[in-house]
Amino acid sequence: MFEWLSNLLPENINININIVKHVKINSDNTNLPPVSIEDDKLVISDSTPEGRDLAERIIKELPLHIEHNDIVIEEANLESYREIDAELSEADFENELDKFRPMIPKGDVPMLEVAILVKIRFDSGKNVGPIKGQAIHRYGPRAGMICNLYSSGYFHNLIKPLYESIKSGEIGFDEYLEIYKTIVTESPLAMFVGLGTPADKMKEQLLDKIELNKKSGIGYLHIHGIGVSNTRFIKRLLTDEDIKNHFAEDPDLILTGRALKATIYLTEVE
Repeated sequence: MFEWLSNLLPENINININIVKHVKINSDNTNLPPVSIEDDKLVISDSTPEGRDLAERIIKELPLHIEHNDIVIEEANLESYREIDAELSEADFENELDKFRPMIPKGDVPMLEVAILVKIRFDSGKNVGPIKGQAIHRYGPRAGMICNLYSSGYFHNLIKPLYESIKSGEIGFDEYLEIYKTIVTESPLAMFVGLGTPADKMKEQLLDKIELNKKSGIGYLHIHGIGVSNTRFIKRLLTDEDIKNHFAEDPDLILTGRALKATIYLTEVE
């Protein structure tokens, strides 16, 4: 994966590039040699002139792929990397990641790291396109989905309460993972009814989602809820005349344990 580095490393550096899976530029440890190997990670120490020259050439000549924990960042220069690296080391980022890490499959952790960083940078008015785009390129559409879900508040308002319902005995862990999987994979085609959202706001969100799907040529929408109160609320929504006006036919309702999945079929855009 990093064979291209062979042409950039000094001739006096004897390193097996074939074992390298990550590259990290280190500015903190001044005792490191210019180039070293830590397990499967190639570490460039830019605290030395030789290391800094190598770091600058990597950044200037080729796309930069730098690891921070599990996240890979693509940026145009070393200064941008340092700015992002500092954000990733802040307590807010670490606390947020630690909060949600137990709630998601291990393979989704790097994507959640990107999602948290994207939200932090977006809220600060910074460009998030390169980081989010590279995450999608590396991990696929699922990374973009997790970024969108996190930015939209789904992790705080839906996934966290859902996870906490395991402790109260409302659902089992396997059932939670199935619902989590549905949230991540179906969110463009679905709406998720969670706790804490007022009824009028939920109706407004559903109507917005219906309009968006219709304009996008998607003729259906899944509505998910878990627990007695949420399933009852979904059934009430489906009797609302403003919502029923968009039905091409009667909805399908599937109740699995405490989880309800309603599929509504939409009329075409007039």
